[in-house]
Formats: sequence, C-alpha cells, structure tokens
Amino acid sequence: MFLLTIFVGTLIYNLAAFPFSQESRYKIYFQQTVDLDTGVSRVHYVGLREYVEKIVADLPSATGKELTCDPTSSSRAGLYNCSYDGSAVPPNVVKTMPPGIPPQNGYDSWLSYNITHNEGENKARFEVNGEETRSCAIVFQKPISTFEIKGGNGPDERFGGIPDKGLDKIKLYRRDWGTPWVVDVEWEQSGDGDSGIDGRVVCSWDDANTPGTIPAFDEGLQYSPPWVAVTKLSTGLCEGSKAFKA
Repeated sequence: MFLLTIFVGTLIYNLAAFPFSQESRYKIYFQQTVDLDTGVSRVHYVGLREYVEKIVADLPSATGKELTCDPTSSSRAGLYNCSYDGSAVPPNVVKTMPPGIPPQNGYDSWLSYNITHNEGENKARFEVNGEETRSCAIVFQKPISTFEIKGGNGPDERFGGIPDKGLDKIKLYRRDWGTPWVVDVEWEQSGDGDSGIDGRVVCSWDDANTPGTIPAFDEGLQYSPPWVAVTKLSTGLCEGSKAFKA
C-alpha cells in the first residue's frame, strides 16, 4: 500500500506539473523575414502552438497584432509557424542608412541580382550579391535540371546528384564578404511552351551580438519566460528576399 501510494502520487504530479523549467527549457524557433521589394516584414515563432501563443502574448511588438498560425512542413511535423507584422521592430542587419533614418528605407540595397536569359532558351545566368552576408540562396517556382557555380562546382555526385524531379533551391556560401555569386542554371521546358523561370533570391543574416541589430530577436530573449530557449529557425535569424522573373 505504501508503494502504491507513492506510485499514485508520483503519477498525479507528473501529469499535472508544468513540463518545463529554467533547468529544462522548451526550445522555440525564431526568424524575421523581410520582403525587400515591398518592405513587408513578419516575425515568426515556431513550436507547439499553445506555448508559442503564450510567448508571443508577452511581446510588446505583438500587442494588437493579428497572430497567424499555420502547420509547418512535414520536416517539423506537429509544430506551428505563428507570425505577426514586424514593421514595429525592423531589422538593422545591413547598416546602409545614417543614424536616425529608419533601416527599412535601405531595404532595397540589402541584396542585388542580375539575370541573363535569352528568350526561348531554357537556361539563364544569375549574378547575386548580398551586403554583409556570406549566405544566400536562389529559390525556383519550377525545378531546375542542373546548375554550375562559377569558381565552384556543380552538383556533387557524392550527395546523390540532382533528383529526377529537379531542384527548387540552390544554397550559396562564400568565404569572403564581397565576391558576387555567378550561377548558371538550366531547366526543362514546361508543357505550355513557357521557357521562362521565376522565384526569389534570398539572403540570410545571423549577427545579433550587438543589441538593436535584430530588435525582434532581442525582444524575444528579454520577454520570453525563463522556461523558454529561443533559437534560430533556419540558416539566418533574419532573411530578406526579392522576387525575380526571367
């Protein structure tokens, strides 16, 4: 009876007690995205919906903002991506504007690209450069069949090569801060005869060592409960992108 009493008491405690603490924290994923064409910014928190909503409710920049929550992709099954308008906390990862000028006034200069594509051909050359970052990507609406990076290598067969269905994203990394990427891509012509291609050029920034660089992330660290650990969702804490069509 004594052991049974201990078992029942322990079971009730384990079922009723809050599952996280400062010593055993819950990991929540953060990212701020910026459409560099329009200036639209979103702050994203990804995790179990009930905990994400608790955390976002305490953030000053989320006060009065609509929180949109959608299930994530299969790679993070069971988690929700909850986001709200981030215009009140614009990132300042690229110092293009003088002090006192809103950083969003310089969004257009964060990344640049040029596309060379002859009409009727199923190939194009991309020249991409991001300011103060070593990491960018090209995301395609329809898959490409092959690519080659100038000064680098094409698909590495050690990783299985390009799948039969093609690639919808190329991640780019450089060792310096200023050399543009030059990428040649080819794709299969669609059934409707369209030889064009469209998508987005994306760059990522991670530096949050200086307060005010990514204010939304600073806010998450400051106002999150002690039982929460905030970490980055993917390659960058901040991600800026521009649309392309060629």
